Amino acid sequence: MIYSFKKVDHPIQLFHENISQVFKNIFDNNLKVYDEDVLIPKDFIPIVNSSETRLETPLKEIVKVYYSLPNFAKIQLKEAFKVNNDINVWLFRKDRATDFGSNSATLKDHAII
Repeated sequence: MIYSFKKVDHPIQLFHENISQVFKNIFDNNLKVYDEDVLIPKDFIPIVNSSETRLETPLKEIVKVYYSLPNFAKIQLKEAFKVNNDINVWLFRKDRATDFGSNSATLKDHAII
């Protein structure tokens, strides 16, 4: 089976890039409490602040939970985030199932961590 990937420019891509940067900042800074100035890209701050329920509050909780994780779990989470955002991992893995139907392996069976 041949898989093709065509990059499409779409505003959601910028949102994804900002969210990815937030998580990279969380991993790199390991803050005990949420600090908007350290974690959120400047142009993304108004979006986060305008969505307290869906963005700001969950991000505050994520910062607290991440800080409380043991170091090995932080390393695992950081690596899982990296793998999750790398489309090449899924496009070119030889052992992944091509069809996640009833007769094939599940995503859990292909977990890297």
